[in-house]
Amino acid sequence: MLGGARVYKLGRYTNFLLVMEAQEVGRRFCKAYLASHLNGRWDELAGTEKKSFAGKSNIKQQPAWIEQVSRGEILRSSYDQRMEIDRMGALLAMIKEHR
Repeated sequence: MLGGARVYKLGRYTNFLLVMEAQEVGRRFCKAYLASHLNGRWDELAGTEKKSFAGKSNIKQQPAWIEQVSRGEILRSSYDQRMEIDRMGALLAMIKEHR
């Protein structure tokens, strides 16, 4: 893990999503883990560069202009401190810093 880890609550569900920046072979990408409770077991959702939550392998671009994804932030349901996101929106709307 490099940094930029964030934990989100998945809307009306009791699940939580952890998104963190990682690096393999010099490339940055975002990993993701799911848990039913904050103090529970965190199951890997996307944990490698080839199977990343956000990375070169799953961002389609034409023409190609980025090699790495860093410090992802999911667009939240509101602007308060709860870090709550819409479950489907998590997969569709992510702001990324590119390199």
